[in-house]
Amino acid sequence: GAWLRTTMAALTYCGVAPEKYWPYTDAKPDFDEEPTSFIYALADNYEALKYFCHDPLGENKLPGLVLFTVKLYLARKIPSMFGFYGFESGHYEDGVFLSPYHTGEIPYPCDGDKALWGHAVVAVGYDDKKKIKNKRCNKETTGAFLIRNSWGNSWGEQGYGWLPYEFVIKGLALDFWSLLGMEWVESGNFGLNIDV
Repeated sequence: GAWLRTTMAALTYCGVAPEKYWPYTDAKPDFDEEPTSFIYALADNYEALKYFCHDPLGENKLPGLVLFTVKLYLARKIPSMFGFYGFESGHYEDGVFLSPYHTGEIPYPCDGDKALWGHAVVAVGYDDKKKIKNKRCNKETTGAFLIRNSWGNSWGEQGYGWLPYEFVIKGLALDFWSLLGMEWVESGNFGLNIDV
């Protein structure tokens, strides 16, 4: 893993090649492998120029305001990278332990759940009416971010899933970053063209 601020800085320094040229796959999960010269040269064409944090450390912004600003930028097709905590109850369905959130719908944790890990994803859209139910405790949320995960296309719906707004409101999703200036401007870079 890496700090999200460091990732944004790397986007300005090195850029990032489109995923089709340097994909993460379950078949080749070696994330420490050095990219080729071609990938570095290609990435140079996709550099970030300006970025910002929606919820800077120490500013104690209200979670509702963070949720509002992220949605505001998403409505203008500006994605946001962020981190969230994963919980045990999200791994169970009908008493059976499953791979992490195999459906792509990440349920809000049950009372007493403990965070098992942290992970970063990119919010690419949202749905104020999306309902997600935690089947272990029957807790249901309304409203969620459409996210793009880095675990390959076999996760969720072709690599996309949903994370309830409640994660933001309760401080379980944080460190939201967006790019404002870049050498490329193409919302299709995430392989998704939707209207929010």
